[in-house]
Amino acid sequence: EVKDAELETGNFVYKNAVLAPVGIFGDRWREAYDYKISGEATVGGRSCLIISAVPKGTQPEIDFLSGRAFIDKATLDILKIEWSEQKIGNYEAFVKRGERYKMTPRISVTSEFEAEKNGIRFPTRHLIEEAYFGAAGMSSPSKFVRSKTTVIYRDFKFFTVSVERDSSY
Repeated sequence: EVKDAELETGNFVYKNAVLAPVGIFGDRWREAYDYKISGEATVGGRSCLIISAVPKGTQPEIDFLSGRAFIDKATLDILKIEWSEQKIGNYEAFVKRGERYKMTPRISVTSEFEAEKNGIRFPTRHLIEEAYFGAAGMSSPSKFVRSKTTVIYRDFKFFTVSVERDSSY
C-alpha cells in the first residue's frame, strides 16, 4: 500500500467512474439501454434494488458502459456500480493474457458513491481485480489474482462560483 501515490496503470481507464451514473441513466442515453430489475441487496446498511443496464445492440458507440447499479430504495441514490467486464476497455488484452496462462480472465470493477453534496453523489472508491481462473490440467478451478487496485477518492473540495453581471454590455 502506497498512501497518496500517483495512479500509474497500463491496463485500466479511470475517467468513466466520475460520470458513470450519468452515462448509464442520463436522459441522453436512456433509449440506448435495456434496463431490468435483477435483484435486491444491501449496500452500507441501505436496502437497494439492483438494476442491470445493458446497451442495446444498435448502440455500438456506448459499448464501454454497462453493468449493475445498486440503487437505494428510499432515496433512489446510486450507491454502487459493478461494471460488465467485457465492456471495461482493453478486455481483449486480458483475454490474450489468459490464453498465455491457459486460464480465463475475470475482471471485477466496482465504483462506490458514498459522498453526497447538494443531492449529487460522488465516487468514493473504485476497486479493480484482475484475476484468472481454471489452470489447465487442474481438477478444481484455481484462481490467480494478477493485480488488485483500490482508488480512494477523499478530501473533496466544494466551492461556490458567483457571477456579477456587467450592465455595460
